[in-house]
Amino acid sequence: MRRLVDAGLLEKRVYETQPVRHEYLLTESGRDFYPVILAITAWGDRWLAEEAGVPVTTRHEPCGHDTRAEVVCSHCKEPLCWEDVTPRPGPSGPQSRASPRTSYAS
Repeated sequence: MRRLVDAGLLEKRVYETQPVRHEYLLTESGRDFYPVILAITAWGDRWLAEEAGVPVTTRHEPCGHDTRAEVVCSHCKEPLCWEDVTPRPGPSGPQSRASPRTSYAS
């Protein structure tokens, strides 16, 4: 927990003084990181879950259904797969060379 506090993802606050007890709250940075946590959870649910099932489910309160993270295109909303994307230099990246397509040997 200390590393998450040091990294700025969590804030440690005292919520009881006798005895001293702390709660850990997400910071703005931690709230921005939440989709990454959901993506890692989805990966773990697929590849590491035991026969009994996943250890934690995530309920989307507005619709009342359990859900899982999906990475989709912000434009067309289609799922993003590694073979369908091409990294390119952004506004602050090197403009003199094009970034090669990511390839992975199988």
